[in-house]
Amino acid sequence: MKIIFAGGGTGGHFMAGLSTAEEIRSRFHEAEIIFFGSDKKFERRCVERKGFQYRQVRAEKWGKSLKHMFACVSSLVLGIFDSLFAVRKFNPDIVVGLGGYASVAPVITAKLLGIPSVVLEQNVIPGKANRFLSRWLMRCTAIGVDRSSGLTMQRLFA
Repeated sequence: MKIIFAGGGTGGHFMAGLSTAEEIRSRFHEAEIIFFGSDKKFERRCVERKGFQYRQVRAEKWGKSLKHMFACVSSLVLGIFDSLFAVRKFNPDIVVGLGGYASVAPVITAKLLGIPSVVLEQNVIPGKANRFLSRWLMRCTAIGVDRSSGLTMQRLFA
């Protein structure tokens, strides 16, 4: 079993994914797991300390100014392009989006390549990335999420 965990930008998204990856590894010792995350050194350090591989994804947080929006879209296009090569090379069975701006490109890439994908949402109010990605997902696993929070009803399985 090969799994990509994609996300980051904030610790809340990331730590939930790291805990999930550890649980999978404890149950399935042969599982190959890699994390795709942002350029934050904290994320890389946490992942590598737990014995997982880490790959940085180009990603920018969505901003309110036109300049920030352009940077985000440009970064997303480059992130998808980078992710296409990395995802094909790793050839995962599933991509797990953790939320945060670093999850968008790998999850979109999985969709483009026909690889099943899910998003884990542990917050009561889903973030922008998970609301955006929920339209294209095979499944969105949410715990205690208010159904009026922006996740599409067809994709929300509490």
